[in-house]
Amino acid sequence: MMNSNSLDAHFVANAGVKDIVGRGLIYNDNVAMIELVKNSKDADSSKVIIELSDVNIDPEGDILSELSTPEISIKDFGIGMTKEDIQEKWLNIAYSEKKNAKNKEYAGNKGVGRFSCDRLGKELTLYTKALDGDFIKLYIDWTLYEDKGLNDEISTIPLKIEILSKQEFLTSVGEEEFSQGTVLKISHLRSVWDEKKLTKLLSELEKFSPALDNGFEIHIKSNMYFENNEPLNDKLNSKVDNGILDKLRIKTTYIESNIDDKGEFINTVLYYQGEELYRYTAKNPFKLLSGISIEAHYLDTLSKSYFTKNVGINPNKYGSMFLFYNGFRISPYGNEKNDWLNLDQRKTQGVSRNLGTRDIFGKITIQDNRDLFSVITSREGLVHNSAYYELAASDEEEKVVLKNSHKEYGYILVILRQLEAFVVDGLEWNRLVDTLDQKKAVSAQDAVRDPNRYILKELSTDKVKNSIEKMVSSNINVIDYDLNHELILKLKAINETKYNEYLDEFVESLGNDSFADLTKHKKTQTKKIIQELKVKKDIAVEQKIEAEKIADVAVKEKIVTAERLKSEEKRSVFLERLVDPEKTLDALITHVIQQISGGIEKDARSILNAYYESPDLVSKEELIEVIEHAVLDIATIKETANMATKADFNIKVSSVKQDIIFFIESYIDKVVSRSSKWGVKISFENTGGYERIINFKPAEACVLFVNILENSRRAGAKSLKVLCDESSIKFIDDGKGFDFERLDREAYFKKGITTTTGGSGLGLYHCRDIAKSLGAELTIDNNNKSGAVVALEFK
Repeated sequence: MMNSNSLDAHFVANAGVKDIVGRGLIYNDNVAMIELVKNSKDADSSKVIIELSDVNIDPEGDILSELSTPEISIKDFGIGMTKEDIQEKWLNIAYSEKKNAKNKEYAGNKGVGRFSCDRLGKELTLYTKALDGDFIKLYIDWTLYEDKGLNDEISTIPLKIEILSKQEFLTSVGEEEFSQGTVLKISHLRSVWDEKKLTKLLSELEKFSPALDNGFEIHIKSNMYFENNEPLNDKLNSKVDNGILDKLRIKTTYIESNIDDKGEFINTVLYYQGEELYRYTAKNPFKLLSGISIEAHYLDTLSKSYFTKNVGINPNKYGSMFLFYNGFRISPYGNEKNDWLNLDQRKTQGVSRNLGTRDIFGKITIQDNRDLFSVITSREGLVHNSAYYELAASDEEEKVVLKNSHKEYGYILVILRQLEAFVVDGLEWNRLVDTLDQKKAVSAQDAVRDPNRYILKELSTDKVKNSIEKMVSSNINVIDYDLNHELILKLKAINETKYNEYLDEFVESLGNDSFADLTKHKKTQTKKIIQELKVKKDIAVEQKIEAEKIADVAVKEKIVTAERLKSEEKRSVFLERLVDPEKTLDALITHVIQQISGGIEKDARSILNAYYESPDLVSKEELIEVIEHAVLDIATIKETANMATKADFNIKVSSVKQDIIFFIESYIDKVVSRSSKWGVKISFENTGGYERIINFKPAEACVLFVNILENSRRAGAKSLKVLCDESSIKFIDDGKGFDFERLDREAYFKKGITTTTGGSGLGLYHCRDIAKSLGAELTIDNNNKSGAVVALEFK
């Protein structure tokens, strides 16, 4: 007899449960897409094909919507489903046969991934076939489950599983043959996939799994085209690639570490530029961790540049440390601005001592055979349980108790801090030092404000060793340890080469911009680098002098130190010229024009003043003489301004590799000698047929010659001979020569010292600078008979 005080009851699922386990949990379109890709992988398909048709068109937008049907199709060739599988498993909410599968790694096991289809679109047409099964179609209108009342149970809304003919099925899925697999066609999309959203999707797919190309591939097909974005167009019709870590290995300092599947040992190796620096094996002190590996790369300026060139996106926007659980990525770990390991928070406490998310790129992989971790149902991270804290505890209060009873941060933080210790302490990442020893952390801004106080410090191999010893002697019980002593000795040279590569790339990026044209950031960088170069150049000079003092010093060492000095001087000259406006190329050409036009103005004002004061005292001959000089001066200005159009060389190119002797001969023949207005007879002599092929800037070479010619003309010269031999180019005139009794040779090269009447004193100063850029020394002397000799002495 039924007890009147009791009532049999059971759970009732309202139709609204669809929204709770669907769009309520899977609230991100990219997560929904990844879930469906996971299902394809779990179905043992070798690949999945994602077809995007007109998904960038708003169905309620403009007239284009009438001509297109936005649709997302996800096609795999896995095990497929039978009618019974659909009824008993796929339509059974939250059921997942993967949950109890122990012999296979599955991407998902919550049983809600199928509702990703609802997240993406209002309608779904599912086509599937098992190997020996029927050709099946299931259509679902998700809106039928929305806005329902109290008594509208989800099971009361009927669905129909249809059996299709083979031809009907093949036509619908767009295949000539289809032995097994599943195709999901999602229509009436809930959102528009614009250029930005598609770019983000592709980025997420690239980071989907570290095992892409290893038995599973993702292919994208699309009929869309975006102007001015060929990289996106190419990716929308290609196979997804995620091999960035493999490409980075030879470009970065990175660390690899793993806890074996039994959880017994930690094995760690640190690499510097592809070479193993140290490795160790330690007993695993973490109670719950096994089957975990870490790979983390330190991204310096060069590595970031390499990353951007090869991936097409700045690494800071791509992400940082990604986490993969059972072979598939867990979002949002590693996304831009996601600081799940509190790296940036720690960096604020010591900018120069700690690495942040912008400095590190890598992955953590978990093979959870013991089901100790749990993915949040929304697919947004891992549940913060005991295993998670042993893996990723980053706050002092979150520290976990190890097997040895010590407290420690999570395994990931322990390994990342070992990389950090090597980069910051061993390599002296913060390479500026306070000479007064008052500031422990010196920034680039400090160096800009006081470059004499804050200078570069030398890389210390002892510090590298001490750093390594320190990092492996903490709470981890190291039982086997190997250090590459030879690589430590090479670190200083490797680091210097790497810095010089960065420096060369930086100089190249400046192009021909003047200092005033640079961005504020590049101005700061330039000033800082110039200061560093001055220090490096001084060191190189000292090394060269020291090497030359030692009688038995190796020839090779002499060459190395000399080449280092030459390299530092070359960079220093370039950047100093950039910063000093008086030394820019524009200023050099402008100087010629200003100097000559100033002379015209001075002569004209002088004769006019004399005429105004005493007209009778100004003779016709004197007036003609002034006009003649003005005509010659104007001709000089004209020829200087039109060098580019009259010479065989393109004056506007930044640099050429040509025969400088032939260039000067060509310039004299085609530009200067054709005009009698110069008033100086110019001859060119190269009887030995000498050549000197060098890199030079045509504009600078022209300005140098015009300066020398102008000085000769103002010194009263009637002729100028250009004489070439094996090691020099000499310019010999018959003017009044140099007055060495009044000034010594070096004084003529100083600013403000004029060699001719009406000169500004800048000509020889600039000529010497240009000569240096040509790899020559500019010398001056007097001709034995009369006149001056200006020579380019090549080294």
